[in-house]
Amino acid sequence: MRKILNIVLLLASVPFANTAEIEFATPSETEIKGIKIRTVSDGPFTLTIPKTVKEILPNSFMKVYLPEVKFEEGSQLQVIDTGSFLSAKIGTITIPKTVKTIDNRAFHGSTIDKVIFEGDSIDINEYSFYLANLGSITAPESIEQKLREALQQSKKPGIEIDVPGHAAPEHAAAPDEVAPAGPEHVAAPGPVEGRTNTIFKIAVYALIIGCSIYWLKRLKENIYVNSRAF
Repeated sequence: MRKILNIVLLLASVPFANTAEIEFATPSETEIKGIKIRTVSDGPFTLTIPKTVKEILPNSFMKVYLPEVKFEEGSQLQVIDTGSFLSAKIGTITIPKTVKTIDNRAFHGSTIDKVIFEGDSIDINEYSFYLANLGSITAPESIEQKLREALQQSKKPGIEIDVPGHAAPEHAAAPDEVAPAGPEHVAAPGPVEGRTNTIFKIAVYALIIGCSIYWLKRLKENIYVNSRAF
């Protein structure tokens, strides 16, 4: 019982707007200031924030380990304030569509395996994820640009954002391989091409022979004329 009271006293200082009274359910499940907390021994716990909470105040979950952050169906959450999850370690968090503002350094220095944005209209401060280490992000196309600007201050500014409905980029097909030039790749000439080559060769030879005969004849004439001159 004393152990449970210590946990209550430790977490009762977590500030929330629209908080509820403290109620006990079982030793492993209590509601503290409108937060439902499941504890696993003294280790990490899964956090479920009730739908009545409209604002997570500064430093609410500073340096805590939260394998999963849940929001009750019909959540009315509107603001995640400065330092709400400062240096926290989070497995998965789904930010409800009702959230309108993620404030300066809300996730400063946090490590988050998976972030899912449900809303398509959120004011995301450019330092919301300052020095945060994020594993994967899913968000609507309408907030993709704002989110990319905020992620420039994170440890992974180039992280890919999964936008539902966007097809994965197709890789361009590799061009057909060009066979290297070489004797083994030269096609054998066809019948018509072979005849044309033969005729061309004969014509060249005939031209060479004709020119040779002509110049020999001229040479002979010159020799005859010169001999008569003497």
